[in-house]
Amino acid sequence: MDRLLRFSMKILVTESSMNWGGQEERTLRECLWLAGRGHDVKLLGNADSAIVERAAAEGVPTATASLRFAASPRGLTKIWQQATRFEADIINCHSQRDSWMCVPTRLSGIPVVRTQNTNLPDKLSIERTWFYRNGCDHIIAAAGSIQKQLVDGLKVPKNRVTVIGEGVDTEKFHPRQDGGDFRRQWNVPADAPLFGVVGMLRGEKGQALFLRAALVAWKRNPALRFVLIGEGVRKNSTEENLRAYVAKEFPAVECPVIFAGFQKDIPQAMAALDVLVVPSTRDAQTLVIPQAFATGRPVIGSNVGGIPDLVQPEKNGLLFPSRDKAALAEAMLRLATDASLRKRLGSQARRFAQEHLQTAGKMRELEAVFTRVARQRAAARA
Repeated sequence: MDRLLRFSMKILVTESSMNWGGQEERTLRECLWLAGRGHDVKLLGNADSAIVERAAAEGVPTATASLRFAASPRGLTKIWQQATRFEADIINCHSQRDSWMCVPTRLSGIPVVRTQNTNLPDKLSIERTWFYRNGCDHIIAAAGSIQKQLVDGLKVPKNRVTVIGEGVDTEKFHPRQDGGDFRRQWNVPADAPLFGVVGMLRGEKGQALFLRAALVAWKRNPALRFVLIGEGVRKNSTEENLRAYVAKEFPAVECPVIFAGFQKDIPQAMAALDVLVVPSTRDAQTLVIPQAFATGRPVIGSNVGGIPDLVQPEKNGLLFPSRDKAALAEAMLRLATDASLRKRLGSQARRFAQEHLQTAGKMRELEAVFTRVARQRAAARA
């Protein structure tokens, strides 16, 4: 309790995901920020997961457990042991499996906050519905669309859900960043309009739609270039299918489509783009939109999930109907040929990021939720 009065907590963060994407990057950023604020943070994940490897490299204390199956006795025991030995004031869980595995520990008295980064399926099992209503003390929703699903659809009390969207470091991502090296690496002419999708190569991220729209736009304007930045999920054929489509539909010589793979220097890659495209078929919110805005780049986004919370048509970007290839192609062609519009939208995007999307503000909101929940549970035990 003394630690809580000093606003210092022991926070156990769990993540059962194996791959690396926006959710995992956000989780690691939160760990680093909270540790920098003086909190004692430990990350628990699968031994061979990407987030455990990267967290350890960043100096975040880590522990491993078998979190591949929600009903794993060893995993359940390990989470309980880690939480009690660590003397955790709060547990922050992030994925379906590790969330379920935190329920017994919560019943022992340690509060659990569930971070929900993605929109929920249209139909949820009785077990998952029960978890959101009864299995955690509070829920962090990454977008307003998630809060609406939880409150209106699952009848979770509104005071148990806090919306904290994606934030961005506006000093790390800024219009002064030079993307020239990225363009030269991939032989993109300096004056060629470059449209890009940044994210894991997965079906719901809409890269296939992007490529189909790119073909339509490129046939009308051969100067256009298109890049996919990101890797495929393990044991997933998405990347193979995307490459096969490009090989079939685009010329092999001077192909306008680039598969850039994983890029460590995202600020440079973002600066190389003229426009970020977010063609997701379902997405709560994505960290790449704030990153593009902070870099002064407009965004073309599909009107699903939490994307319209950020992309304001004709102000900082353009929206198109989800899955509409023709509408996306038209949006790309419009911004490709109107440099003054790109500049105006990009300038307003930068201003929006500075005023509404600063990382520090988002992190303070997160810290406030953790502090409030931990204090409430501590008071109940006293």
